[in-house]
Amino acid sequence: MMSFLGMCSYCRSFIPNYSQLEQPLSSLIHGKNLSAHDKIQWLPAASQAFTDMKCALQVPPTLGLPDPHKPFTQTVDERSGCMTSVLLQSHGDKLRPVAYFSAKLDPVAAGLPQCLRAVAAAEKALTASRDIVGYATLTLLVPHSVSLILLEQKSSHLSAARYLRYHTCLLDMPNVTVKRCNVLNPASLLPTPEDGEEHNCLAELEAQCTPRPDLADTPLLNSDMVMYVDGSASRDPLTGSNLVGFSVVSDSTVLCSGPLPCHLSAQAAELIALTEACKLAKDKTTTIHTDSRYAFGVVHDFGALWRHRNFLKSDGKPVLHHTLIAELLDAILLPTAIAVCKCAAHTSGTGDIAKGNERADLAAKAAARRPLPKPSRPVPAMCSLPSSLAAVQSLSTSDERRFWSSSGSKFIDGIWYGPNVQVSHHAAHPPPARPFEHVMMDFVELSPSEGKKHCLVMVDMWSKWVEVFPSSKQTASTVAKALISEIIPRWGIPSKISSDNGSHFVNQAITELSAYLGIDLKTHCAYHPASGGAVERENGTMKTKLAKCCTDTGLPWTKALPLVLMYMRMRKRTRSNLSPFEILFAVPPHIGVEAPGTPLPSTTMCENDMLTYCIRLSSTLSDVRKQVVAALPREATGPLHRLQPGDFVVVKDFRRKSWKAKRWQGPFQILLVTQTAVKVAERATWVHASHCKKVPDPVPAVGSGDPTSTTSVNQPTPPIQ
Repeated sequence: MMSFLGMCSYCRSFIPNYSQLEQPLSSLIHGKNLSAHDKIQWLPAASQAFTDMKCALQVPPTLGLPDPHKPFTQTVDERSGCMTSVLLQSHGDKLRPVAYFSAKLDPVAAGLPQCLRAVAAAEKALTASRDIVGYATLTLLVPHSVSLILLEQKSSHLSAARYLRYHTCLLDMPNVTVKRCNVLNPASLLPTPEDGEEHNCLAELEAQCTPRPDLADTPLLNSDMVMYVDGSASRDPLTGSNLVGFSVVSDSTVLCSGPLPCHLSAQAAELIALTEACKLAKDKTTTIHTDSRYAFGVVHDFGALWRHRNFLKSDGKPVLHHTLIAELLDAILLPTAIAVCKCAAHTSGTGDIAKGNERADLAAKAAARRPLPKPSRPVPAMCSLPSSLAAVQSLSTSDERRFWSSSGSKFIDGIWYGPNVQVSHHAAHPPPARPFEHVMMDFVELSPSEGKKHCLVMVDMWSKWVEVFPSSKQTASTVAKALISEIIPRWGIPSKISSDNGSHFVNQAITELSAYLGIDLKTHCAYHPASGGAVERENGTMKTKLAKCCTDTGLPWTKALPLVLMYMRMRKRTRSNLSPFEILFAVPPHIGVEAPGTPLPSTTMCENDMLTYCIRLSSTLSDVRKQVVAALPREATGPLHRLQPGDFVVVKDFRRKSWKAKRWQGPFQILLVTQTAVKVAERATWVHASHCKKVPDPVPAVGSGDPTSTTSVNQPTPPIQ
């Protein structure tokens, strides 16, 4: 299918509406994560598009050759997120097609309202025909007021770069004239004689890009209500919990305020405050002042546009706070007239607006410190029960059933909201039970050195042992490689790994790796050091020591890092009075400074769990060391063989040249022996005893005067193999 579409793409300039014909076929492939030989799901729409594409390839082209000396006319239209255009030149008394152009709009442009999509299509068509037109005169016909939109419409609906690109291509080119034409013929893209349905592009955009047409950004005259809204989100210095609240105030009193759940942000609190203000001004005229640029932008710039896109971003995910934004856009329609104005925040002005904004800020902070109201939750014990449990409960007496029925809600409130739970609540990570059970990791950025700019820091939450891995980029592959190649082979598979929610930690690769190895991934708040206090503390220590070491030695930080790691691993910690090295290995590190007789460190300040662990580890390591020492080779005290000087041996030949050659050479008489080797006269080197085999003494030859001469007539030759 991709080969067919590639072949057809060569002829796209000869095929009208090519993008519309090709879209059902390309949608079968793109975004499906298919490999080269996977099967596609064939649909009726794709079958019809395939037939239409083959028919379009069989029709002879009716295009004329372009004449660069004649002016060009180009018509543009947008249909279903695709740009369709035809380039024309006068031929006699008619216009003759010179080329057809079609292309898909990018996801951002495809989500714009219809009139703005026409502007994007005009810019894309003009860029596509630039190679043919060159610097010749070109008249661009669009069934929308493109020039009026770019000159008079507010540019906040388009980014600055996109607006500048559209304005430069369509209005600043000296040879291009953009005109609005009447309705185009869908078949030929030529203007039709009739005018068609007229519409005002500016009015249409105003209706589509704002929640209501009469929404103002300046204060209304003689409005019934003037309100100031604000939202607050701050961290409690005592408990570390997030305090969130909102407020709606007037010139004299607080109209509405209250606490919000701790997981909400300040932006969400601003949206809630603005929504409550609109509800208070139902069927009235109101002016609302807010110091939040985000809330002001949602109301005036982006909210209606996001609703037009179903609150989806270009990647298909919903925008942040989409439910709150939808509620705000509905609440804006409640007042009869409304103006949402932006005011300066945290000023020391004496005007009414500055004082009102300050009152709203103080009221929101005060509301955030109030406890949330208890939700009405059903009593689990009184809900519908399984038949077996109901049968067991039927054995109780009537007094017992009456007691538990009346006391159930009290027990539930005590469980969920009791003071003991709040006092006993521990916001930090639960302590691990063994080394490298819980690992916390983070990336730290340093100055570039030897191709490295970042460091992946991993801290064992039990012993505070630090591992640092320099890297050039903050990527998921760096994290996975460090875990698979360094941490797991050296220390085992951790049970839990915690990090911030950066893309290098929270991604598909790390998620699948942790699921396969059974690792529990935990994330904490990014850019909040208290959430990952252990690794952030080690990051600060590492940076400080690296700076000092690099200054004193002149080494780059990549060379000084091992020295800093040695310091961090051998430094005693205040809480345990032990260093990470001592916790993991149960012995003090030998650094060549202290005398051999230095006493062990005091354990009076150690925690009970840590002290118990170190005692057990020391005992276990002592037993292990005894077993290792017993298995080590020891120096021999006597000979390890039974050969004596004067014995005859044959020596194994390790250099045989053929399979018929003898495996043993000799016999030779031993002259000297050691604990492991023998010396014979025929060899210049010593021969290991395992390469020798003792044979009987040879018999002297008959009639020979030489006592050393031997024969093998009367005595069989010793076996060679």
